[in-house]
Amino acid sequence: KNHLPDYMVPAHLMVLERFPLSANGKLNRKALPAPEMDTVGYEAPQTDIEQTLSRLWQEVLGVERVGRQDNFFALGGHSLLGVTLVHRIRKALHRTLPLSVLFESGSLAGLADVLQSIPADEAPPLRVHDRGQLAPQSFAQQRLWFLAQLEPESSAYHLPGGLDLQGRLNEEALTAAFVGLIQRHESLRTAFRHGEHGRPQQWVMEAMAVPMERYDLRGQDDAETVFGELFREFSRRPFDLETAPPWRVALVQMDTSGWRLLLCMHHIISDGWSMQLLLEELVELYRCASRGEPDRLAPLDVQYADYALWQREQLTGAELDRQLQWWRGQLGDEHPVLELPTDRPRPGQRDGRGARHAFTLPSSLAERLRRTARDQEVSLFMVVLAGFEALLYRLSGQRDLRVGIPVSGRHQPGTEGLIGFFVNTLVVRAEIDPGDRVSDLLAQVRERMHGAQAHADLPFEQLVEALQPERSLSHNPLFQASYNHQVFDQKPLSDLHELSCEPLACPAENAHFDLVLGTHEHADGRIDGYLDFATDIFDAASVARMAEQLQALLEVISCEPMAHLSDLPLLTDREQQVWSEWNSVEHPAVDPRPIPTLIAEQARQRPDSIAVVHGDDRLTFAEFNTRANRLAHWLMGQGIGAESRVGVALERGTDMLVALYAVHKAG
Repeated sequence: KNHLPDYMVPAHLMVLERFPLSANGKLNRKALPAPEMDTVGYEAPQTDIEQTLSRLWQEVLGVERVGRQDNFFALGGHSLLGVTLVHRIRKALHRTLPLSVLFESGSLAGLADVLQSIPADEAPPLRVHDRGQLAPQSFAQQRLWFLAQLEPESSAYHLPGGLDLQGRLNEEALTAAFVGLIQRHESLRTAFRHGEHGRPQQWVMEAMAVPMERYDLRGQDDAETVFGELFREFSRRPFDLETAPPWRVALVQMDTSGWRLLLCMHHIISDGWSMQLLLEELVELYRCASRGEPDRLAPLDVQYADYALWQREQLTGAELDRQLQWWRGQLGDEHPVLELPTDRPRPGQRDGRGARHAFTLPSSLAERLRRTARDQEVSLFMVVLAGFEALLYRLSGQRDLRVGIPVSGRHQPGTEGLIGFFVNTLVVRAEIDPGDRVSDLLAQVRERMHGAQAHADLPFEQLVEALQPERSLSHNPLFQASYNHQVFDQKPLSDLHELSCEPLACPAENAHFDLVLGTHEHADGRIDGYLDFATDIFDAASVARMAEQLQALLEVISCEPMAHLSDLPLLTDREQQVWSEWNSVEHPAVDPRPIPTLIAEQARQRPDSIAVVHGDDRLTFAEFNTRANRLAHWLMGQGIGAESRVGVALERGTDMLVALYAVHKAG
């Protein structure tokens, strides 16, 4: 560890009396014994806190055992799992741990020592409220409710999704699964309306039917085209937030064994975490209903309305002032608008339409990015964020940048298992110095992300209200570019009773910001990415080039952490090659002999070949050479030598054909 980077330090050492060899004396790798983890290099947790931490690490990381000297990130942890761990520590030990401490603590034993010195939380935990059917909306819900009043026909905040099902579908079990979800989650039976004194409230219904639509496309020649139109209409159709829960589901039968299950939820009751949670619980409930078994889902301690009430009670007074002061110190008084080179001028009012450019990072680059993250003691998310900030700096020329980062917002124990609108947006400031190195930018990203996550309870809506940036219908307040990193878990889809299941691709048709970078990290190490963009200012070709430029920046960041930011290239390998060829100062060697000498050589080699064609006139090389000699002698007779302008022109061949043609016509 004193001489090697972390990724080259073995996680486990084992001593053998001898290596197993093959018949020809080479190492027989297949005969090597499995590591004896029980006897070598393992130190069991000792204190109560260490044992609790070990259990939490096992749950979050999905490993069988964790020792005192194990490192969270060496075992496969990353920043998103770190946030989950911090939440579970808060629930189990009643202590709030800054995410930065998890990065700095090193081992489980070191983290336990830090937790031992942190006092227990004083803030009251999330609890069940005696509220009846009416409750205030959360701050985030209130913002979307206000926007829905302004544009009731808009689909900008719809969250569509779908599954492609192949096999034997039990429709009764599917309906029963959705009934179970509705009974389990109040948010799925919540409508929104004005309460007393015009205050927006959420109204929780006691029961409701499954809002399922059914379509049969069997036997249609153009079934895929019809399905595409159906999906678009299903996703865009507006919700009436006041009368019915803002979500719907559709079951489309494509053929005898092929189905498409469509889901559309309004953002006011859901977010990305909720969509994944709904899928996991739907699979569990469907499987149990198909087999006639009771489900094994743990009961929920609280509901989303309890969270909204808790938020209204806690984010007031001293705690609100403390978080606001931190954000004011971070973001300052000036809030510059990101000025990227656009294909069209920014309109006075955004139309909200968008599109998506998808890409996949090469596996070799993905592995190098992970290695850089380990070496620089940051997460993969932070490395890509640094690359995105470098791209925005190079394209805009602005050194003071703001990037929006969505976070789960599920800091309170009991919120992890709820369907609801918890996601919050953090504004991360980047101050770029062209003389800084990549490692400096990574350190800045780490520091500011840790600080932002420690003050992530403050809703973005209240931050905007407090900072009062200049408001405009042409751009989003405080930031215009966003980055969202997710770890994609497809395990729930692998256990659907008698069905194979694949997620359906959903077209991105809305744009809340100018530019959104998204990355999906898969279990096999693959990293998929996309750039969502506002189509009223960007063309698809320009955004595709931005994706190539981002990859070019990440290539250098992953290999040269000591490179200066001003030296990072934006050109891809192909563009670099073209640039080098076009700017080459090397030219092929030019024959130094005078033009008349070269003509005489051609006259000897192929005297009868045509040398000059002008209209109906033709001269062979022999005739061409003869007339060139006559012209040269005539010029010399006139006292016009090689040193004269005409002589130089003759030597260099300038206008020679014109001069010879004139001599030819004159005889």
